[in-house]
Amino acid sequence: MTGIKDKFTSLHLFTQFSSVNIADGIQSPVLGDRIVQATLSLNLKNVLYVSNFFISLLSISQFTKQHNYSVTYFPSYCVFQDLINGRRIGSGHERGGM
Repeated sequence: MTGIKDKFTSLHLFTQFSSVNIADGIQSPVLGDRIVQATLSLNLKNVLYVSNFFISLLSISQFTKQHNYSVTYFPSYCVFQDLINGRRIGSGHERGGM
């Protein structure tokens, strides 16, 4: 989920909106969805476009199921790994929270 429209390489805008509950309790409309290119070799599918959501949020559960990846968590970072060939495909580092 992201509110940064420029991140989408493909975006389908909805004519009827559903909504999501943000952590601050506000309901925000989902204006569309489609594909975000996360890296040169990795596209994220079914990403929701929520215009007043000013960060990007990744569902680890959906991500690992879609790509057949695993995630290993350490105290200040995590590592993403391809389950088929064991190759490390990326990592995430703590910046004010994981």
